[in-house]
Amino acid sequence: GDDTLNINNFNANKLNMDKGDDTVSIKGNLDSKEIKMGDGKDSLVIDGNVDGNKEIKMGKDDDQVQINGDIGSKVKLEDGDDKIQLNSDSKFEDGAKIDGGKGDDTLYFTGSADDYVVETADGGSFSFMNFMNSSGNSSNSEVNIYKVDSNGDKQGNALNVKNVENIVFEADEVTTQAQDAVTAQDAVAESWTYSLTLNAGLTDTDDSEILGLISVNNLPEGASITGDGVTAVTNDDGEVTGYTVSTNDDGEASVSIVSSTEIAQDDLNSITSSVTSTESNGGDTASITTNIAGDDQIDYDDTSTTIDGGTGFDSLVVGDDADIDFDNITSDALSNIEAFDLTNGSHNITNLDLTDVIDMTNADNELKIFGDADDSVALQNTVDDAGVAQTWEQGETSVADDDGNQFITFSNNDVSVLIDSDVVVTMG
Repeated sequence: GDDTLNINNFNANKLNMDKGDDTVSIKGNLDSKEIKMGDGKDSLVIDGNVDGNKEIKMGKDDDQVQINGDIGSKVKLEDGDDKIQLNSDSKFEDGAKIDGGKGDDTLYFTGSADDYVVETADGGSFSFMNFMNSSGNSSNSEVNIYKVDSNGDKQGNALNVKNVENIVFEADEVTTQAQDAVTAQDAVAESWTYSLTLNAGLTDTDDSEILGLISVNNLPEGASITGDGVTAVTNDDGEVTGYTVSTNDDGEASVSIVSSTEIAQDDLNSITSSVTSTESNGGDTASITTNIAGDDQIDYDDTSTTIDGGTGFDSLVVGDDADIDFDNITSDALSNIEAFDLTNGSHNITNLDLTDVIDMTNADNELKIFGDADDSVALQNTVDDAGVAQTWEQGETSVADDDGNQFITFSNNDVSVLIDSDVVVTMG
């Protein structure tokens, strides 16, 4: 049948997919000795390295292979019009070979033709175009391709290539082939795969929260979401506007973003996911929105909710006119939170002491508070168990962040709170 496998690391001796249109995505290195994709229109994506003493056989039909790491194994594309893409950063290890087999096959490099040189099997050097036109039939040619430095000097080992009819250098947006031109946009369609673990990020202390579906939005054009529990959301015209994903008992879901072209990092970071939890008693809700970089925007107006922001720059967005008294918040209620956003409404934060900041922030022990003149923060001085005073000290000048926001710094040793200069602050 048509099978889909998403694997973090694979170290089995063999993988045999048999017949069918199969999709295999391996996030780490390929540690197995042999992969047989079998007959059918198959897709294989390996994010890590494919070292020596390995063999990949794609079988009959039109197949696609993408290797993002180093290559030191033998790849047999076999029968069909096949496509294989190698990353420009990939190194050619000893034993790296690509055999296109029968059909009209294409080798894609994400870099430029200037980054490589081609030689005949006996060491003679000629151009890629001459290679494609040699004897009127490139499939009769067997060559060695080397990476070169800026001076044109060969670097490392050769990639042995035979029975390949076309070569595309995506950075040049041109092709070197004897037949009709193919643009770089045709490169390994639907072969760019990005693994993503979604986490609802909201739990609660009395097991009374109900998590909704995770919504995924702002996907780049041409990208889609695949995985268990994924449902496309469409408008009245049948156009896909986003996706929802069901989670497991831990509030997590593993999905893949699939794109026909490489997605720039800025576009990846703009993809957002959001989820709402509902209190079974009373119906109160809390929501979290995050991007792939892990920068979360978490709606917060329920001090009974336990939140771990995880990686990235995570902000608690305080609800309309809600107040927060840290005397009512347990030490484990908030973790890995980098900021409070008080900009919507009027808010009072009271009894915020050094220990609160240490408990809720990451290892940097720095907290930002955004707000305006309608908001106030009361910093509390305390005495620790050893009788040492834990007091706040105000910085002499304001500091600005990269967005131009002005903050006043309040600190004690390695603990700091940066409070918007418009917010009313008291200490005591």
